[in-house]
Amino acid sequence: MCMRAEFKKPEVTITKAQLIRLTGLERKAVQRALTFLREEGSIVPVAHFEGGSGHAVTYRLEALGQGATEAPKGDRAGQVRSMRQRLMAEDSRLTFGEAQALAEKTA
Repeated sequence: MCMRAEFKKPEVTITKAQLIRLTGLERKAVQRALTFLREEGSIVPVAHFEGGSGHAVTYRLEALGQGATEAPKGDRAGQVRSMRQRLMAEDSRLTFGEAQALAEKTA
């Protein structure tokens, strides 16, 4: 999604079918990823979220760590997410998967 966003306006309009083609993932995996990214606040639907088959949704991309808080003690998933966000903010070359793997080892 970042690759398709405009530089001055962090928004992207894209369909699930396009994401499937771009990532090579199955439909359910794309849906899970979108849900995860929405829940953590990395993407915010701003237009056409009701969607439907083949309809594009416009998402606003949020900067990592923007508005983020530290995870509560005992919340391993939250700690991993916070660590991943920190790692990606510190090293822009890391992919999501690489940062996730590092965060899981560290947290």
